[in-house]
Amino acid sequence: MYRCQLCGGVVPANTPAVRQVIETRKRKYPLREKANRFRKDGRIRQSDDPGGVGYEAVREIVVCLGCSEEASDGCAQGSDPPGLTLAA
Repeated sequence: MYRCQLCGGVVPANTPAVRQVIETRKRKYPLREKANRFRKDGRIRQSDDPGGVGYEAVREIVVCLGCSEEASDGCAQGSDPPGLTLAA
């Protein structure tokens, strides 16, 4: 049993919880030289991790199945989920 952090209702036992991201931020990952080690032809080789740009979760909430389905229906229509914000 747990309490949905979106609607505030108590969810019955054996009901799966869904984590919903409510805040994200843009993140730049740097180049990491020789970060990946692997074995090829019996020898240990290393390759670089190129890094890149992406988004990472800042805050998540635990919601019930009903609230998660409502949020996903809104996303299917082309709108953002309720409460989704980007951190600066």
